[in-house]
Amino acid sequence: MRCPTLAELPAPPDGRTGWPWTVETPQITHAMTDGTPWPRVTVVTPSYNQKRFIEETIRSVLLQGYPDLDYMIVDGGSTDGTVDVVRKYERWLAHWVSEPDRGQSDAINKGWSLAKGDILAYLNSDDTYMPGAVQTAAAFLGQHPDVGVVHGGCNIIDERSRLKQRYRTGDFRIEKVLCGSPSPIAQPSAFVRRTVIDDVGPLDVDMDMAMDLDLWVRIALRYSIAHIPQVLANARFHPGTKTLSDASPFLPNRSAILDKTFSNPALPVRLKMLEAKARNGLEAQAAFRRGRLALLDEDWDAAEADFKTAFARGPSYIKVRAAAGLLLARATINMEWLAWLLRKRRLK
Repeated sequence: MRCPTLAELPAPPDGRTGWPWTVETPQITHAMTDGTPWPRVTVVTPSYNQKRFIEETIRSVLLQGYPDLDYMIVDGGSTDGTVDVVRKYERWLAHWVSEPDRGQSDAINKGWSLAKGDILAYLNSDDTYMPGAVQTAAAFLGQHPDVGVVHGGCNIIDERSRLKQRYRTGDFRIEKVLCGSPSPIAQPSAFVRRTVIDDVGPLDVDMDMAMDLDLWVRIALRYSIAHIPQVLANARFHPGTKTLSDASPFLPNRSAILDKTFSNPALPVRLKMLEAKARNGLEAQAAFRRGRLALLDEDWDAAEADFKTAFARGPSYIKVRAAAGLLLARATINMEWLAWLLRKRRLK
């Protein structure tokens, strides 16, 4: 389906201006550079009780100006008015449903299973695309048939869509990621070929937090993942964001990814040799998290011990953070010891 124009969509809420409220991406009226039609792109938005943000998400997809977009919304049975917002835009949707599901991964897989696109993506109901994001990704994949996934830059925005910082994106090196380095892929900016998903399988519904990382690792074992510098999306961080409100499943998810990866009999030897380092990296992440919690509980000795473990076992980015935590814990311990000594001298 051709993306609608701004004039065709419902008027934005009062006071909302700029992208994607009063600004649109110009319509693409030409073929690709090689003369072939633009590939169909399927975007799925999983949602649950995101009335505050979902309209901005929807408009950022529909106003891409793309000539062949397959847009679906899979809602988990929202009760906050989300469905009313979706109904405003249903004539431009390839499919939408609101029903209980098994969570975010299940919702995305439902949409992808109905997809007719050659390129797949998902955009959470509080994130947004930048103007021209879909065209940029589709053009890159068209020009690089050897690439399975393309991802770009990504902004981090707040509840009011204000830019807070840039996500640190870059080349995906599976060796570093397995050993504990953060994924350099900002999920909202990623687009993957349908044939790749058909090959490696969809998202793992048992993953609560790291389903995208699990997918990137599985893909990286078979396909090339390319990074482009253009900013394609905005990831919204707010108190209700899953990664901020409850990050507790993340480490168990990463552990499951390591279990799946290193039990793969087809895993290259160069990666099999990294298992011990990868397990140490995971333990370093767990120790660092325990250290932060110990600081909050003012258990300085426990914090010092955990930060020492994180520093000894972790990759470079964990070492830097653990060193800072260790200095803070030691400084506090020294201050408490000095205060005790001064009190003792006064008693004399």
